[in-house]
Amino acid sequence: PEGTQAEPPPPAPKNQASLVETAGWLLGQVLPQSDELSSSQATSQPARQRGMALGSVSKVRRRGAPPIYLVSGTRACEAAVAVLDHDLESVIDHARWAGICEPVAVMPPSDLDGDEAREFAVFNSDFVALMRLLETPGSASLEPMAHWTCEREHAPGRIGDEP
Repeated sequence: PEGTQAEPPPPAPKNQASLVETAGWLLGQVLPQSDELSSSQATSQPARQRGMALGSVSKVRRRGAPPIYLVSGTRACEAAVAVLDHDLESVIDHARWAGICEPVAVMPPSDLDGDEAREFAVFNSDFVALMRLLETPGSASLEPMAHWTCEREHAPGRIGDEP
């Protein structure tokens, strides 16, 4: 919101590969299916499985309730963010955007406007979505606030550019 000052987020701790892989499987439930599911090409990177590019897995601590996870990623040029339960067993809520091909990351939630709900951003170099995380001790949900896309500017003389 206009006039709001916010500190930059602290660096995120590294996640275990098993946590990333489990979060990726759950995020895959809300993203479109991939042609790469039947592919025999395997990768050792848990964040790049089944045609999906996982952008971030962020643990969100809550007052009076177990933590939840915010997970973001893309597959088949659709981006998504999902709220996962504390045991990484189910998707609580999610939001999707079409036409976003590069992986998206999540900025940690923070109460930017003092209304007791925390806001966060889902972003990459061409896209930003502002989301509100609505929480009660028994539930959590997402409320999309706004989103923007930016066209890339190409500098003249780059490889592949026409004269």
